Amino acid sequence: GEWRFTLGPPSEKRSSCGHLHPDVEEGQPPRLTVVDETAPVEHLMVAVKSPNVAETARDTSGRWTMIYDEGFEVVVGGRNFFAFSNFTYEVNASDPAKPKHNVSHCGETMVGWYQNLDRTQFGCYYGTKVFKEDGAATPASSPPPPAVVAKKAPAPEHYDRPLDSKLQEKVVSKLNRKLA
Repeated sequence: GEWRFTLGPPSEKRSSCGHLHPDVEEGQPPRLTVVDETAPVEHLMVAVKSPNVAETARDTSGRWTMIYDEGFEVVVGGRNFFAFSNFTYEVNASDPAKPKHNVSHCGETMVGWYQNLDRTQFGCYYGTKVFKEDGAATPASSPPPPAVVAKKAPAPEHYDRPLDSKLQEKVVSKLNRKLA
């Protein structure tokens, strides 16, 4: 089907796109992580076709793949996109005493990540499936269900710092001991 990808501005630094470390299902980043009033937003229309073809107006040789039942990756137009499928946790309407349950919103993604193929530009995006307006589904212009706003924990100081060669050797040695 046809998807509308909403892309935030690219950056030379990779971002968590608002996801927590470690990520938690109950607290996903809001779409405001991507759509900032001060930054330009790009919309990219992507046709996802069978068996694994992804096309834009300028690139008809892209590809896509499902990642288990949790998300999908699209490579098209010189960029690589990944996002988890959208879901919300909801109270059981017939018995509120029961635990919350996962409700899938298959025509939408959570906030995900994109990068150019050289891996020098990184950004955040989300996807919305464009539905036909024949009554079969809700049009894409309707607002998405609200995502649970995550409380953003500050990343540790060392999180984005590259490892020097000594530290890399130490980490590899530790992994090799575990595997031996």
